[in-house]
Amino acid sequence: MNALQKFLTGLAAGMDIIADCHGLTKRALIDAGCPDPTAARLLALADTYFGPTAFSRLQRESIAAARANEHSLTALLAIERYATRLRNKRQAWALRRELCLSLIHI
Repeated sequence: MNALQKFLTGLAAGMDIIADCHGLTKRALIDAGCPDPTAARLLALADTYFGPTAFSRLQRESIAAARANEHSLTALLAIERYATRLRNKRQAWALRRELCLSLIHI
């Protein structure tokens, strides 16, 4: 497997990547070799999908759907770009769940 294949394979497990980031600090990610902007995005996704929320059912369903559909890190970042545009948190979680349920592959 060449470097490009390793990179793309690594991105494929999006939900697993952000699950591993949950509870880490930005400094820990940077010290591990993660660029500063990427560390910030990973931590924001980890906080969204694995942090406390009033919409835990939608959160669980989103996580399960993203894993079942094998959404990449790139797909999760795209989903979040749309979800964060919504002011209503319930609507944002409903959109995340719907997009995680979809078979998009970015």
